[in-house]
Amino acid sequence: MKTVFFKIATPLIVILLILGNSFSSHASEEETSAPITCYASPLGGAPCSISTICSTVGTIICTVTYQGQVYQVFGKVNPTDVVCPIVCYKLD
Repeated sequence: MKTVFFKIATPLIVILLILGNSFSSHASEEETSAPITCYASPLGGAPCSISTICSTVGTIICTVTYQGQVYQVFGKVNPTDVVCPIVCYKLD
């Protein structure tokens, strides 16, 4: 009786573990983000005054050119914020 149980139950348990692991590990592989508006604060200018569309995930820092100078852009936590603390990356 025990051998019949182990012959049937062991493969079923292994298959269920493999299926469960494949679904849980696949979900974390893709990290996506919707485009957000990011802002630059040129020297002497208003904070978060120049805007461009970027992403919150990526590897290449998002920048904008204003009057011949390149500035790194940052995102706002809330649209009404005055400061921009979120690092923005170029869209792929």
